[in-house]
Amino acid sequence: MRIRINDQVVYNQITIANKLNSYFSNIAGNISNKRINEKEVANPIQNLFKYFNQPFKDIRWPYTSAKEINKITDSLKDKNFSGYDEITTKIIK
Repeated sequence: MRIRINDQVVYNQITIANKLNSYFSNIAGNISNKRINEKEVANPIQNLFKYFNQPFKDIRWPYTSAKEINKITDSLKDKNFSGYDEITTKIIK
């Protein structure tokens, strides 16, 4: 196994394991900090405009029934986490 670290190819398994452990141990905090900073400067609607600045091509949604929608919402896990829309699954349910 090999991995590129700072433009150098590393073959040592212990070095690779330590680098991966360090990366995955810190990634959640980095993402969380980035998201907090983004929330300070933009609301969810601004984020949508920022990342989706071109119109979508025609989207064709298949027909669905209320029963199917209820089945899907019932299958969602109760969580307090939300996406850019800030709507949790508890609110949806």
